[in-house]
Amino acid sequence: LVFFCQPGNAATQQDHAALSAVVSNFVRQQTTALPGKVAFNVDEIDSRINLPSCNDIEAFLPGGSKLLGRVSIGVRCNEINGWRIFVPVQIKVSMALLSSARPLVLGQVIHAEDLARQTVETSQSGGLSDASRVIGQVMRYSVSAGIILQETMLRAPYSVKQGQPVQLL
Repeated sequence: LVFFCQPGNAATQQDHAALSAVVSNFVRQQTTALPGKVAFNVDEIDSRINLPSCNDIEAFLPGGSKLLGRVSIGVRCNEINGWRIFVPVQIKVSMALLSSARPLVLGQVIHAEDLARQTVETSQSGGLSDASRVIGQVMRYSVSAGIILQETMLRAPYSVKQGQPVQLL
């Protein structure tokens, strides 16, 4: 009876390592355009999951998902009676963002010497990396030194100053 316990069935099961490799390749290809340094970790597929072997495997990003943070990457078999599973992946992007080199106060115009760079792991909210977009902007509120600068912290300088004569056409 022991000889009839499906030893041949192992060859018809999908290899989990191959699925993980498909997910890794997909994430690597999809994250090449992201700025900064990308690191990711593909979680192990539960060993209790037994899928029929498939020759037409495709990875995909479920609708509404972003390739940042904790995300599930879909893997499907495109053959007749195919299957679909989701593999958890942790994606981290580290990049040099602009931060305040010293305390910055409400209404202060930003100059190059007010800026520093910090390499940080970015999140969906992100930060600013292009100094040319920050220099000349005005602080909307005060921040202490070492704070990553974000778009919402800045505004364009007023084009007309109080008391300045204005001509309407």
